[in-house]
Amino acid sequence: MDRGLGSNNKPRYFFELIEILLIVFALSWLLRFYVLDTIIVPNNDMNPTLFYNDKVLVDKLLFPDKRRVQRGDIVVFFNNDQNINIKRVLGLEGDRIEIRNSLVYINGKPYYESYTKTPVTMEISSFIVPSQHIFVLGDNRQGNFDSIGENIPKKDLIGRVLFTYWSDK
Repeated sequence: MDRGLGSNNKPRYFFELIEILLIVFALSWLLRFYVLDTIIVPNNDMNPTLFYNDKVLVDKLLFPDKRRVQRGDIVVFFNNDQNINIKRVLGLEGDRIEIRNSLVYINGKPYYESYTKTPVTMEISSFIVPSQHIFVLGDNRQGNFDSIGENIPKKDLIGRVLFTYWSDK
């Protein structure tokens, strides 16, 4: 009685194994490039929320084309040097932003942020966030010029930080 364990099934088993490995590789590649990604925090701009070398999971599927960017989102984007950066969204297109007296003003009203431990030490004159842009600012603002706010084109967004999955802190 042959149970299918003979030498004729070895090539079939080998090809099935290769097929499974190729499917797993293709699915992981699709997940990595289009759905979720892992990013290592490149600097201290987001202290105390995120720390240098924290590992975060980034949502790429619903962001930025199909999901509306919201104030308070922590986003990953390419900066002018094409390096990855992570900051918090404070201004949406059409918002009037101003930083004075250690406060961020959005559309003329002070915006209180519970996640920052230090006040803003810089002053930025009133401006309007351009169409198809967002205004981002790091959470670590005292004496940190890397956290100076900037307008980011939405096309440069990579995704939204979901959570930290590994931290040295």
